[in-house]
Amino acid sequence: MRRISTARVLIDIPNPLDLSQGIPPFLLVSNTDSLGEQIQRALPRVKVVKALDTMNEFVMADPSLVAAGEHTVFVSGNDEQAKAQVTEILRSFGWRHVLDLGDVTTARGTEMYLPLWLRIWGRSEPAVQHRGRAVTDQIVDRVCLVTGATSGIGKATAQALAAIGATTVLVAHHRARARHRSRRSGGLPGDHHLAEGRPCSRPPRSR
Repeated sequence: MRRISTARVLIDIPNPLDLSQGIPPFLLVSNTDSLGEQIQRALPRVKVVKALDTMNEFVMADPSLVAAGEHTVFVSGNDEQAKAQVTEILRSFGWRHVLDLGDVTTARGTEMYLPLWLRIWGRSEPAVQHRGRAVTDQIVDRVCLVTGATSGIGKATAQALAAIGATTVLVAHHRARARHRSRRSGGLPGDHHLAEGRPCSRPPRSR
């Protein structure tokens, strides 16, 4: 946090997703606040710019994947110069249409768009493709290794993978303790295996 608190510009891509109830997710914050605003309040010296949160990671880096690049990416933030810098970065990715929505409070709109986008994605045919295959087809019947999967983001990730057909291997330091904690917080996801991992010793620091 000390390192990031001195950064000049922070591009805020994530959305405040709550996957604790599986797929589709809910938003942890909406309407009167946003994740972008929370980050800006937590890091007042940073110039936060919300961008790229209304698409998947493939389109982020290659906008030509949708409508030959004829679509729009949004930016939100309090600092005009920071938004100009982020716009330059986006144009270097190939984005031709960059729309400045205004200050960081406008991130509420783009973040609240995500639940609709996920539902459209879930109903659309054909499925979203990556390297010629549907993204969900690449997960079904696969074994996915997830660390820290008995709580927090790790558990939410494991639940999301299980919801689309993956078998998950959950790694924890103490198997019995992990099962106990997981039962208290709603159980382990779907088809899973729980493995006990031992912490690795840190390599000596170079001088």
